[in-house]
Amino acid sequence: MLAHAYSRPMHARPMLAHACSRPMCASSGAHAACAVGLLCALDLALASLRVAVGGQTGNRSAAQFVAELQRAGFDGDDALPLVQAGGVGDASGLQRALEHGYAGVQVGTRFLATDECRVTSTYKRAIVNARSEDIVWTNKLAGTNSSVIRTAQVEAGGLRVGALTGFLLQNRFTKLLTRTYMLTQAIETYKRAAFEEDCEVWQAGKGVDAINSVETCASVLDEFRAVACLDTAVETP
Repeated sequence: MLAHAYSRPMHARPMLAHACSRPMCASSGAHAACAVGLLCALDLALASLRVAVGGQTGNRSAAQFVAELQRAGFDGDDALPLVQAGGVGDASGLQRALEHGYAGVQVGTRFLATDECRVTSTYKRAIVNARSEDIVWTNKLAGTNSSVIRTAQVEAGGLRVGALTGFLLQNRFTKLLTRTYMLTQAIETYKRAAFEEDCEVWQAGKGVDAINSVETCASVLDEFRAVACLDTAVETP
């Protein structure tokens, strides 16, 4: 589960009110779940919001995604909030997202490299040491694209499925079963990567450029909160 750092109020429900100074974090597989993220997700569900997610999750940057929407006639003040998914590792990333017109950001990798996250220290160091050019896409794990850190183990296994698996993933009669099987195997791999030092199949996003140390969740959230509060103050008449 990913922790979310939101900024601007959506439908008059200020998300930042949930950002507690002492968040409790737990681990589910390789992903840390932060209390602020759980509360924000709950708030979104209760408000019955539709959120358009874009940026860094595919072949477009966050800025390119917004530019395409603007060319298509999207108005940043529309009722449909935009959340930048991926590519944000610190508060400056949130600031850039807000400047591009996003209502908030979805943050995952940053919380893997925190004291509270129960993954191996090797995994955390890999995130701190990685740069965005070290992040590669692979569909050999779950049958759909996943971003992982390029390691010797990842290279040895290859990044793309073979012709037969590719056919099974595309065929309407076999794709569901194939993806289910691959996802089941991938979950086991992710668990090993989270808790076993010798498994180097580490999920991470391009926000690693901004992650230079292992910190507490509280300190990470404090940085995001400072930017979000400033942005909210500027928009409040």
